[in-house]
Amino acid sequence: MNEFPIITILDNAFNTLDYIDGYKSLGWNSQFNDVGTFVMECPITHEKIQRYLVTTEPQTTYFKLNNEIMRVERVTIKSSLTDGYIVTLEGSSLETILKDRVTWYDTQIVTYGEDDTDSYGDYGPDFNTVITRLITRNFINATDSIRNIPGFHIAPIPSDIASLGMSGFDFSMLTCFDIIKEICDTFGIRFGLRLDSNKTLELYFKYPVQPNRASVVFSTAYGNVLNSAFQYDLTPRNMIRVWAPDGEYSTNGGTATSGLRPRSSYGTTNGGLNRREMVYEDDGSANVTTNNVSYENRSYAQACRATRKTAKLVLEEQRRIHNFEADIDWTQFKYGKDYDIGDWVYVENEFGMGGHAQVTGFVRTWDDSGISEYPNFEFSASDSTFQYGN
Repeated sequence: MNEFPIITILDNAFNTLDYIDGYKSLGWNSQFNDVGTFVMECPITHEKIQRYLVTTEPQTTYFKLNNEIMRVERVTIKSSLTDGYIVTLEGSSLETILKDRVTWYDTQIVTYGEDDTDSYGDYGPDFNTVITRLITRNFINATDSIRNIPGFHIAPIPSDIASLGMSGFDFSMLTCFDIIKEICDTFGIRFGLRLDSNKTLELYFKYPVQPNRASVVFSTAYGNVLNSAFQYDLTPRNMIRVWAPDGEYSTNGGTATSGLRPRSSYGTTNGGLNRREMVYEDDGSANVTTNNVSYENRSYAQACRATRKTAKLVLEEQRRIHNFEADIDWTQFKYGKDYDIGDWVYVENEFGMGGHAQVTGFVRTWDDSGISEYPNFEFSASDSTFQYGN
């Protein structure tokens, strides 16, 4: 049976407190551009658990596995006739710290004028400026200094990322995590929090391995695709018509609109039998505050902007034209060496059907039955290199 890894316990300043082994089980789930999680089960008699967590004054602690760190957030004590008292520890990766800060209403990143043009306020039009000011105002030099985290900083941002334009984003009253995730997911950038050599928090950005440079291939020809299921749709929606309920928005002059009014159409230019329209009715799900104007009081142009953003996402989901699921033998490639979270790999079946898939997570579990390790991956709905057969 594989040995369980030794977990390092860190204090709130990320100094080493102790080490844990001899636990009952451990599940460690790493995620791409999301918050990872862990679950550990220990007998209540475990001396290290009693010392730091099952006490009258439990400490804020972090668990470290290799180079990954997660914060201990929940402690559950259960009784069992067979196992006695079991302590379950649960927590989240460092990225959850970005969820601990909510941007104020006056930190609008990109707003839009009535003529549908962009206005950047004091944030600036590029990735580097937006991220720098967002983090500075919420973690480094906040108006209320109690929000600051000593040593928190941004790692040097690669030049091809730093110069990206920020047109098309509209944020207000969201957590820093939500804002950073939407920006990075839009551009295919990986982000995360880590400790630098001085044990201070560092926010980093980088491009994962892209589809055109994928060197990891899973194929029945190589014996590492065990089972697969392939499906594709011959009639995807390719046009969306956007409407709003009666009187939902006001015009610039404050007069309510009458009747259902089409906002716009988005999609391809296909015509005739190849044109397949769908309706998106704005029911308020695109409710975001714009320029400090509430949903009810937004102008017609502001309402259109918010609705358009949501409608485009709805259309993209409807335009998904393929789905490929596969059971993979991942033992031929090593996580952290041959591929990492966020990287793109190539997967195909024996008929040549397949495409690029992104590694979205990596799950590891240790228990009485041994060790289990496997990644999660998702195919791109818009992958132009997807093959429908030989």
